[in-house]
Amino acid sequence: MRRPLILPRFLAQMVTLLGLAALGCSSDKSSSSTSASNSSTSPDGSAPSSRETLEEKVLELDVSLSVHERDGGASPDGGEPAATATLTIAAHDGETAVVTDLWLYTLDAQDQKTPLTGFTATASRKSPRLMLPATLGGKPSGLLPADDGSENGVMTNTTRGKLDHGTFVSTVNGTVEVTLPALPTSPILVVAGVEDQRYAGAAVIAPDGTSRSVPDGVGVAESHPMRSYARDVAPLLTKNCTSVCHNSAGPNGAPMYHMDTLDNILNDNFALTEQTTDCKADHPDGGTALADCIAAITQAQFLIEPGAPAVSDILQRARPDENLGTSDQGLAWYGGGTPKARYNAKYGDRRMPSTTISTDSADWHNDSTYFDQNPKDYQTLYDWVAQGAPP
Repeated sequence: MRRPLILPRFLAQMVTLLGLAALGCSSDKSSSSTSASNSSTSPDGSAPSSRETLEEKVLELDVSLSVHERDGGASPDGGEPAATATLTIAAHDGETAVVTDLWLYTLDAQDQKTPLTGFTATASRKSPRLMLPATLGGKPSGLLPADDGSENGVMTNTTRGKLDHGTFVSTVNGTVEVTLPALPTSPILVVAGVEDQRYAGAAVIAPDGTSRSVPDGVGVAESHPMRSYARDVAPLLTKNCTSVCHNSAGPNGAPMYHMDTLDNILNDNFALTEQTTDCKADHPDGGTALADCIAAITQAQFLIEPGAPAVSDILQRARPDENLGTSDQGLAWYGGGTPKARYNAKYGDRRMPSTTISTDSADWHNDSTYFDQNPKDYQTLYDWVAQGAPP
């Protein structure tokens, strides 16, 4: 039996972040405040002044809590509880559903928050922790918002859509369902847009499904310097990516991942390119078999998901590593295979910029990458994505 407890829509409060740009070569597939210079495009099309800032918008959150009772109560062996609870969270900018990050906490009687962990979600991140490393080589990274060890993050969506017989179809509904580890006994705080610099929001739902006020000081609005593809990001991509690997003469499939224009970075479906290449290899004679293989491709994946660093392929692969080489935290983001690994026999280093394209394990030396040594450039790229990847 299901007893839905619905919380009406309300305006959320605001939180903020900030920013600083870069990238690399490979093939394959909290609030913040950092010092930085200007960017983005002025209204008249000229380069912006250092005083131009971006203000986050208020995000609307719909939150509901549903209790699902198990027929017959708890299982005799205790493996199934008598009831489970599902938290449904939807994020909207007016009538527009939003891909953004969400962070869950419980509140005590003094409104002190504790990260809510142990849940499962329909839109899970590669890691439920904040994306940016807090330390690099044992020293503070200076990156914000930095991982504090809390495993309480989810996304509203992890991709913007899919293909249906070659036609792109949006699947963004701005909604995630979170199955809680136990029936709630204290209020749950949802904070939106800790990594997303376009929006901010917060909401509280009580165990009985009624709304509660957001604690003071949660979701304080800030402004931060705007970032620009033309001014901040393109020069770094040219230096570290397109001039090295991601060009027509690049190695090991790197030319499939187009980074030469803003439109390609945002809208080139590299999953379609990858799988079309596989179809051609499987059906070298072409014909109906090849056409059917390509028509059956449903995946849509892009290098950047505007406003969502944690589900942007470029940022996952280029993330600086705590150990300046390879760490368990880093592998959660850039690692491939099972168990997660940095290198593979197809093209060498998964990290970006790649430190080696050799497929010989003797050449895999766990070297640090450009962004391990230049984390401020990564912060720039991260902030640009977090701001929606403006031109």
